[in-house]
Amino acid sequence: MSTDRTAILGGLAPLLRSLSDSPGHGEDVTEETRLLADLKLGSTGLLNLSGRVQTRFGAAASLVRFYAEREHRPFTDLRVGEIVEYLAGVLDTAGAHPSPPDPCAIIISTGRCGSTLLSDLISEEPETLSVSELSLIIRPFMVLAPRTELSGDWYWAILSHPFRRGPLMARVAGRPAEFRYPENGRYDWTEVPTILAMTLPSVSADPDHLFSVLAEKVPRFPAQPTGAHHRMLLNLLTQLASRRRWVERSGGSSVAAEQLLEEFPEARIVYLTRDVADTARSMSRHPASQLDVVSREFLMRCGIDPYGGWLGLGKPLDISEVPEDMRHLMPDQLTAAGLREFGGNISHHEATCVEAMRTAERALATKKPKHVHRIRYEDLQDRPYDELAKLGEFLGFRDPSGWAVAVAGKVRHRAATPAGHP
Repeated sequence: MSTDRTAILGGLAPLLRSLSDSPGHGEDVTEETRLLADLKLGSTGLLNLSGRVQTRFGAAASLVRFYAEREHRPFTDLRVGEIVEYLAGVLDTAGAHPSPPDPCAIIISTGRCGSTLLSDLISEEPETLSVSELSLIIRPFMVLAPRTELSGDWYWAILSHPFRRGPLMARVAGRPAEFRYPENGRYDWTEVPTILAMTLPSVSADPDHLFSVLAEKVPRFPAQPTGAHHRMLLNLLTQLASRRRWVERSGGSSVAAEQLLEEFPEARIVYLTRDVADTARSMSRHPASQLDVVSREFLMRCGIDPYGGWLGLGKPLDISEVPEDMRHLMPDQLTAAGLREFGGNISHHEATCVEAMRTAERALATKKPKHVHRIRYEDLQDRPYDELAKLGEFLGFRDPSGWAVAVAGKVRHRAATPAGHP
């Protein structure tokens, strides 16, 4: 073996011995032999070892890929160098981005129910990193393929893919408030990476620089499911910002509530709701929600979504395959009036909202998270200080009352809320 690999092996073998409670070896035994001996375990022993490694280094430190390999050939037949390189990468990435010292939280909501406001208010607590729309980017992978492992390169490619819906929405309906990439940023709006369009501007005054930092670190994440990548990135962002906790909020996260609760069983869950009729009315006036209705209609009637969700990874659709009454909704034909007319049907949004709330309630009932705080948008409007003080205490803020006093004035009372306010 190379000198570097021998050094890595020498550092890992004692760790593995201590984690697996295996006895020591004589000094005349090579480090490679020690490692093989330490990993020569039965199925139960290997599973216990994996759990101990995860306990010490986090969910990213998984031995599952080697455990699965053992079903096809003896574990000791695996190439030792591969094991060493994998575990060394785990220690390098997971150990370098530890979990924050304080409990973290996830806000679950249907969207258009005050979640953006809540995220902005939380961002003013000095020890908390308020992260917006990160799980929205990877939601299809979390929901449809939660156990599929992605390399760090692949995960970063998803996050950094150009935000194709942005230019379309800007042309049709103007730039939505959720897309916060600065006008004087490094990227042209038509090519801005998805994570830069919404997420990084909410956590850094210099999102372009933060993007460059992440472009160096995230591709080095080990192969793991999307949820584990999500956790690792949140921890990394919190570490870079020198905060004590993160609170993640993505619009419409209720549809992925089960996956989020499963991946973050220790997280504090804030469940934000709003009257269904008011939520649907707000959705019907919001261009992104209107476009979601158009996308679903294309999927149901044509089997293809030419808009491809938030990443804009839609497949080409020949106009001859499109029903005549939908041709004006194709990407190159869409206008603001057409989008409003088709996507503004409140009944579509009511059905979406009801189903999302049912999904969230079902997930809460089955997964039974230990820490849940329910908050209604209407109560937040009526009693902003009281509701925010309770929320700050639930999230573990150092001075929840002081934070509530500082930000409560930014919440509009219902009586003063103009029609159509989200």
